[in-house]
Amino acid sequence: MVDRIRQAFGWALVVPVLWVSTIVYPVMGLGYFLVLGVVDTIGHVARRWRAHRES
Repeated sequence: MVDRIRQAFGWALVVPVLWVSTIVYPVMGLGYFLVLGVVDTIGHVARRWRAHRES
C-alpha cells in the first residue's frame, strides 16, 4: 500500500515538473539572447566611444 502511495505521489509530481521545464527553458533562452544583445550593444558603444576619443 505504501509503495502505491509513493508511486502515485511521484507521478503527481512529474506533471508540474514537466510544465515548469516547458516554461523555464524558453524563458532562459530568451534571457540568454537578451543578455547577449545587451553585452554586444555595450561593446559596440564602447568601441565607438573609444574611437571617438582617439580621433
